[in-house]
Amino acid sequence: MSGCSGCRRCLRKQQQDFGVEPGRQRPSILLIEKPGRQAGQKVGRSPWLQPVIVDEKAGEIGDIIQVQITKDGLQQPVRRIGS
Repeated sequence: MSGCSGCRRCLRKQQQDFGVEPGRQRPSILLIEKPGRQAGQKVGRSPWLQPVIVDEKAGEIGDIIQVQITKDGLQQPVRRIGS
């Protein structure tokens, strides 16, 4: 059982490292696809099809925008470049 939890921890760390490297913010393009779960959010997809949450003012559904990925994981909005 501990092997499975170790694999999950390792996978989660790799996912976090892919999303945001420590001390570095990475620009990315994003396709806004739908409203977010919470008020004031929209959800888009990165070029690697990872979900990315942005502020609802970042653009309209169907827009392709450039964003600065600033945080990984759990419901953290990213900042749109130029805003």
